[in-house]
Amino acid sequence: MELIGRRPQLAVLGEAVQGAQAGYPQFVAVGGAAGIGKTFLLEHFAENLAAAGARVVRGAGIELGSQGLALVPVRAMVRDLVRQVGRERVAELAPDAAALAPLLPRTGGPQPDDRGGPARLFDALTALVERLGQERTVLLAVDDLHWADRSTLDLLRYLVRTLRDSRVVTAAAYRSDDIGPDHPLVGFLAELGRLPGAHRIDLPPLGRAETAGLIGALAPERFSERRVDEVFRRTGGNTLAVRELAAEDVLPPSLADLVLRRVRRLDDRVRELVRLAALSAAPVSHDLIAAVAGLDEAELIAGLRTAVDARLLVPSGDSYAFAHALLREAVRDDLLPAQARRYHRRYARALQSDPSLVAPERRASEAAHHWYGAGDLEQALPALLEAADAAERLNARAEQARLLERALRIAEHDRPALLRRAVEAAAWAGEDVLALDLIERALAEGAPGTPGEEAMLLALRALTLLNLRRGGAAAAAEEALGRLEGVPAAEQAPVLDLAGAVFMADCRWERARDIGEQALRLAADNGDAALAANARITLGTALTRIGDRAVGLSVLHSVREECAERGDTIGSARARVNLAIVEVSLGRYEAAVGTAEAGLESCRAAGLERTLGALLTAVLATALNAMGRYARVEEAAALALRKDPASGFAGVLLALSGEAALRRGDLPTARERCSLARPLVGGEAAPPVYALPYLRVEAEVALAENRPEDARRIVVQGLDRAARAGNEADAWPLLPVAARAAVREGDASLRERVRATAGGLRRDTPPWAAFAAECAAELGDARWSAAAAAWKAVADPYREAYATMRTAQEEGRGKDRGGVPALLRSAAATARDLGAAALLQEIEVLARGAHVVLEHEAPAAKTPAERLGLTAREAEVLRLVAEGSSNRRIAAELFISVKTASVHVSRILGKLGAATRGEAAATAHRLGLFEP
Repeated sequence: MELIGRRPQLAVLGEAVQGAQAGYPQFVAVGGAAGIGKTFLLEHFAENLAAAGARVVRGAGIELGSQGLALVPVRAMVRDLVRQVGRERVAELAPDAAALAPLLPRTGGPQPDDRGGPARLFDALTALVERLGQERTVLLAVDDLHWADRSTLDLLRYLVRTLRDSRVVTAAAYRSDDIGPDHPLVGFLAELGRLPGAHRIDLPPLGRAETAGLIGALAPERFSERRVDEVFRRTGGNTLAVRELAAEDVLPPSLADLVLRRVRRLDDRVRELVRLAALSAAPVSHDLIAAVAGLDEAELIAGLRTAVDARLLVPSGDSYAFAHALLREAVRDDLLPAQARRYHRRYARALQSDPSLVAPERRASEAAHHWYGAGDLEQALPALLEAADAAERLNARAEQARLLERALRIAEHDRPALLRRAVEAAAWAGEDVLALDLIERALAEGAPGTPGEEAMLLALRALTLLNLRRGGAAAAAEEALGRLEGVPAAEQAPVLDLAGAVFMADCRWERARDIGEQALRLAADNGDAALAANARITLGTALTRIGDRAVGLSVLHSVREECAERGDTIGSARARVNLAIVEVSLGRYEAAVGTAEAGLESCRAAGLERTLGALLTAVLATALNAMGRYARVEEAAALALRKDPASGFAGVLLALSGEAALRRGDLPTARERCSLARPLVGGEAAPPVYALPYLRVEAEVALAENRPEDARRIVVQGLDRAARAGNEADAWPLLPVAARAAVREGDASLRERVRATAGGLRRDTPPWAAFAAECAAELGDARWSAAAAAWKAVADPYREAYATMRTAQEEGRGKDRGGVPALLRSAAATARDLGAAALLQEIEVLARGAHVVLEHEAPAAKTPAERLGLTAREAEVLRLVAEGSSNRRIAAELFISVKTASVHVSRILGKLGAATRGEAAATAHRLGLFEP
C-alpha cells in the first residue's frame, strides 16, 4: 500500500542514499513511539531502494536481546545475505570468512574459530559490508534497535566509524518511548549523531489529513467525516492505531496489550498514579494529583519519576500528560467501572475543597468532567452548563459544543434551548458532524417550539450539509425559507442570512442577492447591527459576481471597516474572506494577500481558525501561487492544516500546496498531496469551491506524469461543475488544463465540450480573460502570444512564462523564427527567478532543440539529436518511451537486448533531468520533439 505522508522523513532517507552513492557511508536513526509507523517507513524505503537495484539486508532485535541474547540483529542480517547470495559468495567477499562463522547458520562439522574475539569479528563483518557496497548500493535495515544488546551496538558503532569509500546506508529504527536515560541506546545515538553522514529522524504522529488519507485507503466503505474525527481523536495520529481502528470500533486486544505492557510492569503505587492521571480531563497539575493520590511528597515524586522514566507520562511545566492519547485511552479503558467512578469522585471532591488546584479557566470543565464520571448527575449538570458558559466567553466553540452535548445526555428540562445552543456552537466551531447530529436530534425531539425556531434549525442544517459536501444544501435552505410564513421579522432575518450564505457558496448569485436584500431590510428594521453586516456581506459578494463590481466592492469595504470599529471579529473575518475572494478574481493579488492576512488575525481572535480561517488561507494560497511565492503557499497551508480544519477546507489546502510543489518541480510531493486531498474533498455532491481546485491540480499531476487518460477522466468530472454560469472563479483555471488533456488524448469530443463550457462563462475580469486566451491557445483556436500578453497584464509570472515558452514553440514551427531566442530567454529567466524547476527544464530542452543558448549554457550542438543532448540511438529510444513502450518492446523494435534498452532509458532520464519514464515522455510530448 502507498505510504501516506512522511515526505520530510523520506527526504532525509533520500539524502542519505545520495551521500552513500557518492561513496560516503551513511547512518540514519529513525525513532518514534510504539505504533507510530517506523517499521512501515523503513520497509517502504527498503522496497523502493531494492526496486532501484540496491541490495537490502534486513535484521531486527528481539525483546530478549537486551537481556543477554547477543548479536541478534547482526546474525539476522548475515543469514539474510546468505539467503540472497549463498554461503560460498559470502565466503568469497569476506577476507576472513572463518571469523564470520559464529554468525552463520550451523551446518555441522568443526566448531567455529573464535580466536581473536570481537575485534576479529568486527573487522571481518566491516570488510564484508565494504565489499558489498563497492559492488552496488547496500541498505542495512535494522528494526527494533531498542532491543539490541550491547555487542550489537558496539558492532554498529565500529561499522559506522570505520566504513570508507563504500555505498552503504545503515538505517535503524527504535522505539523512543522504550528507552530510559540509562538505556545503552541513548549514548550510542548521541555518539553517532556527531559523526559526518549521521542523520536522526523523529517520526511524528500523522496529521488529520494524513489520518483521513489512511482511512480512505484502508476502509473506503467506512470513510466519513465522523469516522475521521473519531479515529483521529482516539489515536492522536498513531499509525498502528489508525490502521487497526480504520474499520473497527473497538481497540483490538493486541493493540491494547502493546500499549499497556509498560503499565503492567510498574509497581502498584506507580500504576495507581498513572491510572489517576488517565482520568484527568487535561494534563494534571502536580498539586492536583498530590491531593488526589494521598501520598506523601517523597513517595509522590518517586512514583511520578518512575512513570516519566517509563515514557508513560511527560512533564509539561508543572503538569503531567500522557505521551500520546492512545496510551491514556488504553489505561482509562483498563479500569473497572467502580474503580473509575471512585477515582473521579476523589478528583471532584478535591476540586470542591480547593478550587485553586486548577487554573481558573479550567475549574468548571474539570469539575464537570469528574462529577459526570463519578455518576453524580445532580452535581454534573450545573457544572457542565457553567463550563459551557466559560468556553463561550473564551470563544472555545468546539469545547462549548461538546460540553452542551454532554449536558443533553442528562438534562430533563430546558432541552430545546440547550439543543439550539449546542447546534450553534458546533456550527461555528466547524464541528459539522456533531452539528448535524444535534440538528437531527432537535428536529426529531420537536425541540423547535415555534415555526421560527424550526426554520432556523433547517437553515443551520443546510449550512452544515454544505460544509460536509453532501447533497441537498440548497434544497434544505429553500425548505427553511418555506417555513417563514407568519414568523416575526426578527426571527426571519437570521434564517434569511444563513440561507443567503448557502446560496452564495453554491454559486446561486441572483438568489443570494435577493435573500441578502431581504435579510438586510429586516435586520436594519430590528436594529441588529451584526446581522445587518452579515447580510451586507452576502449582498456585496453577490453583486460583484453578478457584474456590479463597483457597488459590491464598496459594500464589502464599508462593512469591513464598520465591523472593525464595532469590534465584531466574526463579521470582520467574513467580510475579509469575501473581499479577498473578489480581489483574487480581479487579479489584485497583492491586495488579496493583505486582506487575507488581516482576516486571519480576525479569525484567530474569534476562534474561527478551523472554518473561516481555513477558507481565508485557501484564498491566500491562491493569490500567492499566482504571484509565484510557492514557499509561502506551503508554509501557510501547513500552518492551517495543523489546526485540523474540516475536510473540505483541508482538501483544498492540500491541493493548493500540491500545486506549489508541482511548480517547484517536486512531482512526488504534489502527487502525495493530491492523494491526501482526494477523500477529503468529497464525491459528486462536493461544491465547486472544493472540487474544482483539487480536480485541476490532480489533472496537472497526471499530465506531468504522462497519464493523459487519467487527466481526461479527471477533467471530465470537473466540467459539469464548471459549466454553470456564476462559477467562473473556480471554473476558468480548470479549462486550460482540460484543453491540454483533450489535445494530448486527441479527443475531439472533449475539445468541443471545453469550447462549449468556455463559451458559457463570463470573461470580464483580467484573470478570466487570460484563462480564456490560454484555453483557446491550447485548443489551437488562438495564438499563444495573445495568452502571454494577457498573463503579463494580470502579473501572473508563471503562467506568463509558460505562455511565452509556448509562443516560442509556436513561432519555431513557422518561417520567421527570429523572435524565438528572446522569448525562450525571457521565459527561462522568469522560471529561474520563480524556482519553477519543471518549467525551466522544459524551456531548456526546447532551447537546445532551437539552437538557443540560455544563460550559463554552452553553445548548442549541430545535429538535431545533439541539440537535444541525445545520441541518435537515444532519440529512437525516447520516441518509443513516449509511445508507452516497455524495455522489452524497445529491445524488440531496435534489435537490442533488454539490458541495453534499460541502460539507454537511464541515460535519457539523466540527460532530460526526468525522474521517471513518464516524466521523460511528458517532456517529449509537451515540446513536440517527435512531431512530423
